[in-house]
Amino acid sequence: SKRRELKEKPVFTVNESTTAGKTVIQAEGVSFAYDAHKPLIKDFSFTVQRGDKIAIVGQNGSGKTTLLTLIGALRQVTEGSLDVLGFQLQNASADVMHEVRRRIG
Repeated sequence: SKRRELKEKPVFTVNESTTAGKTVIQAEGVSFAYDAHKPLIKDFSFTVQRGDKIAIVGQNGSGKTTLLTLIGALRQVTEGSLDVLGFQLQNASADVMHEVRRRIG
């Protein structure tokens, strides 16, 4: 079956907490593609600090779960910079990816 084209990009919102402080996730220009010719996530940047509440909303197939697998150190970004809990994840070793997953729980 043919995959339908997305009409809207996913929306990522962060509600800052009054107890926010330490940056726990920092993404700059993050891109990811299963197929090199069709990036699913393209040039995406955001910051999440401790205590922030986030929501990721979008159509089926818009990249919500893929974004979570990048943050959860299950996949590596195609382009850009992704820092989770102080660990730089682009081109990270298997040991670093494992340590991030362990710390996330």
